[in-house]
Amino acid sequence: MAAMNALIILLFVASALLTWSIGSHYTRVVMGTTYGAGVLSLRKAQVLDASAAIAGGVVASIHVIDTYANGLIPHPATVDIVAAQPAALVTTLSTYFKLSTSTIQIFTLSLLGSALVGGLAIDGGASDSSSSSWP
Repeated sequence: MAAMNALIILLFVASALLTWSIGSHYTRVVMGTTYGAGVLSLRKAQVLDASAAIAGGVVASIHVIDTYANGLIPHPATVDIVAAQPAALVTTLSTYFKLSTSTIQIFTLSLLGSALVGGLAIDGGASDSSSSSWP
């Protein structure tokens, strides 16, 4: 029971770090454009960005959640914990150094890499469909 509680806490912390890094990255991209062009004030751009992010997460994210929870790799939560750390670090560093990146590609590669190192099977069909839309 204590081990499960520790796993849940670690998964929550790893997810929170990844979510924060993705949020800060895309806020820069989306908000920076409207604020930089003088279309919106900084405060209005922040409110619009936060509102749209929450609405999009609630309304449209179920398919992405399903793909990463069930589609790519049947995996234990420990793989998510391991994958989220480098993905959060790379995303945060990319944001800090003002590099244009795809956070979903960063996380996907972290997840696939963690699974390969752990010797888990990867569903090639799901990963092919995810990567086929990448430039």
